[in-house]
Amino acid sequence: MTLSELKITAKAYKTILRWAQSQREIGFICAGRKNIVTHVYRIKNIDSESRIAFIPHAGQERAIRSAVKTNGMSVLSAGHSHPNQKDTPMPSRADCEFIRQGFLEIIIAPSKNEVRCWRMNKSRSKTLKQEVPIKIVGRTKDKNER
Repeated sequence: MTLSELKITAKAYKTILRWAQSQREIGFICAGRKNIVTHVYRIKNIDSESRIAFIPHAGQERAIRSAVKTNGMSVLSAGHSHPNQKDTPMPSRADCEFIRQGFLEIIIAPSKNEVRCWRMNKSRSKTLKQEVPIKIVGRTKDKNER
């Protein structure tokens, strides 16, 4: 499945932004139905002290993917933060090596409160990075709204 844009609910979007405020790299899986991210699941970083690397807890990731499937949803993307990134959130060299080809990856630069989505494709020995637009759908009320 190739998505031309990543649709995410306002609630899920706010959740990943809040998680990314950590001083350490965080990671997550985005799931939903009908190509809309409605659920986000945080994944434990094995390197819990790192500000420059996210190494997912493999067992937890498998359990999340299984639960997503059991609940009739699909994994639509994954993501992680770059706490030290001061400019536009882009895939690092390591990201280009390890992100599955064609899969969508959200990258957050918490210092800018900026979120971008990327698709990596390999062409010969070069990795091509394609930005995929993010569309926030729905609206969540703040606690003070009625």
